[in-house]
Amino acid sequence: AGQHDVAAGLRRVGGNPASAPAIRASGAGLGPIHDVEQRLRGRLAGAGFDETITIAMVSADENRDFPGLPEVMGGAVVLANPLSLETAELRRSLVPGLVRAYVENRRQGAPHVAGYALGRVFSREADRYHEVQTLALLLAGAWAPPWLGGEARPCDFFDLKGALEAVFAELHIDDVRWTPLGPGEAEYLHPG
Repeated sequence: AGQHDVAAGLRRVGGNPASAPAIRASGAGLGPIHDVEQRLRGRLAGAGFDETITIAMVSADENRDFPGLPEVMGGAVVLANPLSLETAELRRSLVPGLVRAYVENRRQGAPHVAGYALGRVFSREADRYHEVQTLALLLAGAWAPPWLGGEARPCDFFDLKGALEAVFAELHIDDVRWTPLGPGEAEYLHPG
């Protein structure tokens, strides 16, 4: 009886339910940028990375410790009514969320964490706000053995480099040079 009531109600409102207009999905998330993001996700999954979805709100300390890329100009976007001190600003970098995901995975005993975040970071210059789409990767621990009874292999720079080269290939970025960082250039990174 409930199914017939719905059909009768639809006929009263606008006609036969079988002829209801189709709703087409659209919006800011679809289009060429979405297609590129989907291809990047596929490349990173192929390299063994899992997507990490994190919230865009971080603490002031996290924004200070991980200020983001130099291209993200301006200061932090401070929220007028944050839920807590841990969510007082919009993120300037995706790294704090990846670090939280790493800590939680290791706390639960995961021997390996290969994650990435693809999302927007935010900044403010006077009354102008900026949003920049960015990508961050995190790799730690040892890869699972490639076969039953095999030995786990520690993750290394070349695993990360391979994943980034797949991303660069998808973005048609050909002129990439790998040079060591000098002292103090990225204090938040582990030396070596």
